[in-house]
Amino acid sequence: MSEVHDHLTGTELRPGFVFAGERVPLVNPQRGIFNPQQMRFLLSVRTVFPPPGGKVWYDDQREVHRQIFDGDETVEYAFMGQNPDAADNRWLREAFESGIAIIYSLGIAPGRYQALLPTFISDWDAKALKAAITFGMPGQQTLEAPSNALERRYALRSVKQRLH
Repeated sequence: MSEVHDHLTGTELRPGFVFAGERVPLVNPQRGIFNPQQMRFLLSVRTVFPPPGGKVWYDDQREVHRQIFDGDETVEYAFMGQNPDAADNRWLREAFESGIAIIYSLGIAPGRYQALLPTFISDWDAKALKAAITFGMPGQQTLEAPSNALERRYALRSVKQRLH
């Protein structure tokens, strides 16, 4: 994508980007955890903002905005289903273990997203069926997760400012 958007819709996210002459999607419209076949590691995760009266599939849909605005250092991201060894959840674990940066598409309204990057999976809990997401600073020089609580809170404050 060569355009800059404040907020993105599913339609704007779906085309993805072209790399080495091949189209690489940014998201899977049917799933929140996405690893394109062209890539070794996870590329993106997405939390959907449910429409009024719509079904809430995962707890993180209810809690993510509260966690951000309450100033938690991380936000929780629910595993897909109940099996921590399912492919989608393994991708989360691999992103955690490798420390790679990913894209987090945060639902801000039904069908609208704010892309937050760099983002990192900073914990993976098979018992709780959740991962923790830590935000990096926009424009940071290296793609490394914040190394301490002070940096994580500062990065989260930047996210709050972008969402406000």
